[in-house]
Amino acid sequence: MRGFYPIKAPGEKPKAFTLVEVMVVVVIIGLLAAAGLPGYRHLTMRSKVTALENDLRQFSTAAQTYALQQGHWPADGDPQLAPPELASALPNNFTLRTPIGGVYKWSYSTDGNIEGVNPAKAAIVIMTVGDNRMDDDLEMPEMIDKQMDDGDLGTGLIQGGVGAFVYVIEKGARRTAPPSSTLPPMSRRSPRRRNAWRSATRRWRRSSACPAACSGWTPR
Repeated sequence: MRGFYPIKAPGEKPKAFTLVEVMVVVVIIGLLAAAGLPGYRHLTMRSKVTALENDLRQFSTAAQTYALQQGHWPADGDPQLAPPELASALPNNFTLRTPIGGVYKWSYSTDGNIEGVNPAKAAIVIMTVGDNRMDDDLEMPEMIDKQMDDGDLGTGLIQGGVGAFVYVIEKGARRTAPPSSTLPPMSRRSPRRRNAWRSATRRWRRSSACPAACSGWTPR
């Protein structure tokens, strides 16, 4: 049995979508795109974070293996260049752009300070160099920190943010400013030392070695 086809009247024009119908379709498409965009962005960021995590673990393993075999870390390197000591051990990714932008750099510091991170003796740094800029999205470094460290970019083995990102391999000793005096103020001494100091001062004031000018002096 053949299908039924309506017979068009002579001169009848084919029906088209009205403006309202077109606008409804456009709004629906926009809503669907808006609903799917955050999920797509999160998926893209997650893939970048995973790729960066794999790179950092491979680089740190190569550096730690060298340190165990040779007894010392490789010398401080230049951005986007593998240290000569690790040239055969590091993957080619070390010389390429990182998954979150910027370039890799091997850093070794004898004073315990790398890119403002203290203490840090040996680290892998991600930094902006020339046109190779790090992404301005701070959420990706935060995701990396949560996945590999303590979730705080101000503490732990991963520190930094937009512009410089430091993955510490060895912390080393913290550098602090020397004390202003070899003799600490009385408030910073233990009670036992404080009492001993005062007793010694009183005995010295009563002795003949104490000049007359010191009679009104009291210890701090």
